[in-house]
Amino acid sequence: MTLTEIKRTLQELNLRPSRRLGQNYLYDQNLARIIVETARIGPADRVVEIGPGLGALTEILLNKTSRLEVIEKDSRAAAYLPTRFPGLKVHHADALEYDYEAQTGDPWICIGNLPYSVGSRLIVRLCELEGRPERMVFTVQREVADRLAARPDVKDYGVLTLLTQPFYKIKAIRRLPTTVFFPEPDVKSSVVLFERLESPLSKTTDIRYREIVKKAFQHRRKTLGAIFSKDLPKNLDPKKRPAEIFVEEWIQAAGL
Repeated sequence: MTLTEIKRTLQELNLRPSRRLGQNYLYDQNLARIIVETARIGPADRVVEIGPGLGALTEILLNKTSRLEVIEKDSRAAAYLPTRFPGLKVHHADALEYDYEAQTGDPWICIGNLPYSVGSRLIVRLCELEGRPERMVFTVQREVADRLAARPDVKDYGVLTLLTQPFYKIKAIRRLPTTVFFPEPDVKSSVVLFERLESPLSKTTDIRYREIVKKAFQHRRKTLGAIFSKDLPKNLDPKKRPAEIFVEEWIQAAGL
């Protein structure tokens, strides 16, 4: 949708963009196409779009696959989308509370321009699913993108990095200026690609992994020896700090 079309539609629906819901509508059609192309969607692929809003990505996605469904929290947008796209499967729900496991069977792809306020929590929740998506492409706040793709020993490397990288190969694909959204957000955005990895964690190890990672980064400036004391996993150097430890080392520590 163009900026003119978005403003006209909002006026017709008597809909004012909600800051609480993170409603910043993408109107750059070239960027919308790039985001969709990044997901590499084929005609037979099952796709879930989170937060479609007025359908900037939805329109392009429907040209890629007939197996599209969307999750929209705003009741007005959820009611509008089927009128614009007859036959579209719309779930009027909060994406943070949606039961993905009950709906998914076939491999699936997830895509969306995520609200900044819930982007991190939603991505972690998707990573925790046993039937998590094969690929995900999300527009998120730029600082969140930096944390997702971070490597050790940089300030962005932390809990979010370690709760996502065991499950996905993560790459920040493109930075988006604030000017391609209406209304213009206060923060900058990036498009991030997630490609599924086979999880190295059993359910038991996964629980242990999350526990030690969260404990470590509550005290990220301390040494591991000071944080864990006698409970320090044998493979970790007590003189190092949490941000110096690679994902693979944390995984090994959880399995010991």
